[in-house]
Amino acid sequence: MEQTTELLVQWKKDGSKNVVVYGDIQCPCIPIKGTKVFMPWKGRRWEGVVLAVDDESEESDDDSIPLAQLIIKDRVPLPDQPRLDVGDVGVTMTDVPHEVQMCEHFTCLHEVFSTCSQCLVFLCEHHFKEDDPCANHNNYAHLLQIPERLSEDHPVIDTVLELMMDVPLAIEVQETVDIVPERVASAYHTINAEVEPDLHRDIGERPEQCENKKARKRFADPNSWQQNVQRKNRNLGQAYTSRDGKQREVREMGPCCPNSCRFKCSESITADAREKIFKDYWATGSYEQQRDFIRQCGSEKKKGKKHGSKEKASRITRIYSLPIDGQRIEVCQFYFINTLAISQKTVRYTLAQKANFAQDKRGHHQPHNKTNEAELDCIRAHIQKFKVVPSHYCRSTTSRQYLPGNLSVNKMYDMYVKETVNPKSLTTYRYVFNSEFNLGFHAPKKDECKKCTAFDNASPNEKEGLKKDQDDHVHNKIKAREEKEKDKQRASKDDSFQSFTFDLQQVLSTPSCNASLLFYKRKLSTYNLTLYNQGNGDGHCFLWSEIDGGRGSCEIGSCLVNHLEGLPDCVDHVTLFSDCCSGQNRNKYVAAALLYVVRTSSLSVIEQKFLESGHTQMEVDSMHSAIETVKKKVPVYHPDQWATIASLARRNKPYHVTQLHHHEFVDLKRLASELLQNTVKDISGDRVYWTRIKHLKFEKQNPHVMQFRYSFEEEMREIRVSSSRKMSNLRLEVLHHDLLKISAVKKADLVSLCDQNVIPLAYQAFYRALPASDDEDLETFPEE
Repeated sequence: MEQTTELLVQWKKDGSKNVVVYGDIQCPCIPIKGTKVFMPWKGRRWEGVVLAVDDESEESDDDSIPLAQLIIKDRVPLPDQPRLDVGDVGVTMTDVPHEVQMCEHFTCLHEVFSTCSQCLVFLCEHHFKEDDPCANHNNYAHLLQIPERLSEDHPVIDTVLELMMDVPLAIEVQETVDIVPERVASAYHTINAEVEPDLHRDIGERPEQCENKKARKRFADPNSWQQNVQRKNRNLGQAYTSRDGKQREVREMGPCCPNSCRFKCSESITADAREKIFKDYWATGSYEQQRDFIRQCGSEKKKGKKHGSKEKASRITRIYSLPIDGQRIEVCQFYFINTLAISQKTVRYTLAQKANFAQDKRGHHQPHNKTNEAELDCIRAHIQKFKVVPSHYCRSTTSRQYLPGNLSVNKMYDMYVKETVNPKSLTTYRYVFNSEFNLGFHAPKKDECKKCTAFDNASPNEKEGLKKDQDDHVHNKIKAREEKEKDKQRASKDDSFQSFTFDLQQVLSTPSCNASLLFYKRKLSTYNLTLYNQGNGDGHCFLWSEIDGGRGSCEIGSCLVNHLEGLPDCVDHVTLFSDCCSGQNRNKYVAAALLYVVRTSSLSVIEQKFLESGHTQMEVDSMHSAIETVKKKVPVYHPDQWATIASLARRNKPYHVTQLHHHEFVDLKRLASELLQNTVKDISGDRVYWTRIKHLKFEKQNPHVMQFRYSFEEEMREIRVSSSRKMSNLRLEVLHHDLLKISAVKKADLVSLCDQNVIPLAYQAFYRALPASDDEDLETFPEE
């Protein structure tokens, strides 16, 4: 069949019909009318049934389809012919045709629609579309033998074929159908699925329920449960432990009947044939199939009273037989139950239920202690009340949503208990949290290097290809650490030289206290840029709220200008160490600020050095830890209180704290346009790759030159940032002339906290007077 052959398919999900091409579907064989097919579309796997095939080629005739050879000519059953059950005898395709007109589900008598894709028995439309499990199908011990390969051109995939009786379909084909709007790759080609990027969520978005496979933790696998494992072993005839703790031995065939048996069972059936019946019976592992075999091989009939006898007539007599080479061989009861290793009680009960047999329902009833769905909905609703934010560091690799880092499942459950009249247990709450939501508790940064972790988890073959890059990565980490240690030692001995590490702390949210209502509300953000003097251990904090400034390069550069201009006159050489975040530290705007300082201050040399990505642990991190420790003990209701907390975070040598307001931030982008006229090519004409720079150097004696290098081991390169030798009068422009506005939804949450007196009265006027805007783009991400 050509890849462009058009098929009319009805989809199981919504009953709609579409025209698709053969190349876009997944099918283990050549599709014909009634074949079940699958199709990937828009990230989902659609299941459907072929209604019609539009193939104009000469081979489109049914007689040319390899599957057609399975229907033996002139052997199609007529309406007045009796049904021949498969379970009665061992049928093969070359012996007697499998003539079935009704569904072979145990409890169904409807007309045949198609065949099961697994065990090949005939099913009605209902059981075919519902993916009925093969355990309910009348195909004991796979007595219907199907050739493994129909032709060299159309091999059977996993020995599963789609068979179809030559009968009309019950579904009518509509004249007008929808056309699938886009093509997708078939299963026989490489699937290049486009992955949509994780969209930036607004702060305050609610947790979303997800599929089980994407949940926070692994979903339960009932097949691995101990009781289900024991049930499986029992149905397979293997040794198992019953619920009362008793050990049950493996099933073994019993002895044959004595020679005095009137059926001569041992002479009629060989030992090998008897053993095969025993193994096939227990190999099914299905309660339904095993009971169906007993019903097919056993029967009951009333026994009449003997003529002239005064004794009461026996109620019933049982007749047993076993299938041997396509024939039924009658055997005695002793031989029958010993061959199958079952009890007489099992046989008696099964035959008594033959008329109204139903599927085994043991273990399928609803547990008496099952949690009510309404109570589960209450738990889901409570979890969805919390505010979530996306991961700032894993946005491109995960869809997990994050709750505040100071929250936990236990804290959430305590709030749930206070708000619910009849709360469920912590176990139930945690189960819903883990199995229905992909939620985590936000940490500000990863402790592990992503590149090193990927290398450690790679296979031996993959490590060979990654080894060189990994060696360079580790080498750069070591050299950066050595460079920082060298400057630290020099700063401790040379008063004219100072070395600092700096970083922006995790956002400080206000208000901050133990009130549970805060977890449901948006809060005001405060930012803290910290600098740590490696020579004497002094710490410096620059604090501002989100109404005064953001967290961009202009704010970071303004803090550095403020700090460097305040250094003693005896200091003429400074080095600054930071991570390699391009948006905040490694960019031309911060470079312009440092070049401005070296031109206008007493400093002769300023160097900025960047640690290797993933290994940016610095001394300044200790300041963040000290502030976080105090934060947990003291409630904060106003952004100005963070300055007090920062100053008290260290008793011995308290940190120097500076609060910045909106008019104190300078416009470094305008400054860069004046100072850095060239940032693209160095003096050799080579392109400058800013994301690879490890070291920047600015000297007073070369005010129009910026030096840089990509490694701490190579020589410095130079960029002539401006061609003019004239020292112009540079003036720093104010970045924000007015207070910045927060989003209207955030202000509404803060005002609601005031209305509920979560924020004390003394601070409520500040929050009610905050400037707000309806622009949702103003929303910030406090956990990043």
